[in-house]
Amino acid sequence: PYIIGVSYVYHPFALTLVSLVAQIGQLPASFVWAVLNVAGYGLALHLAMALLDCAPPQRMPRSLTPVLVLLVAFAPFWEMAHIGQINGIVLACVVLALYWSETQRPVLAGIALALGIVLKSSPGVLLLYFLIMGHWRVAVSALAAFAVFSAFAWAQFGTPVMVDYTAVLPRLGAETHPDFY
Repeated sequence: PYIIGVSYVYHPFALTLVSLVAQIGQLPASFVWAVLNVAGYGLALHLAMALLDCAPPQRMPRSLTPVLVLLVAFAPFWEMAHIGQINGIVLACVVLALYWSETQRPVLAGIALALGIVLKSSPGVLLLYFLIMGHWRVAVSALAAFAVFSAFAWAQFGTPVMVDYTAVLPRLGAETHPDFY
């Protein structure tokens, strides 16, 4: 949706993560990526239920069955699994951040939030949530982990890629895609 030349709209650390999976070849990497994303959805659902204090019992209750049916029928879920979207992993990072924050693990929550932010910028809004709620350690940990992830990407891809990314950042929040999806 963005005309940015050879630049990339995601944080360069996303490429670092993808490059780890890409080492095994395109077909196996596509399968592993899909499995990671589906597992991310499962982990997010499990942790969300734990946060709501309704952890799943040994057998699947009838109340969870419609949720799973809706998930399987959810078109973006299939798109994510088919074309390699990163949404399941990002969702897992966001829910992990919330879960670890609520279970008094603020540093882990910050690391999970930072990973979600470097994979897709939209979880950055949660920094405001943690600041407003007074969860300073989560916010500071997220900023520190974001800096570390950025340093890894900088070391791997160099200054030009990081400069291109920072040049694109203002446009990410200011523009929308002109076409219908």
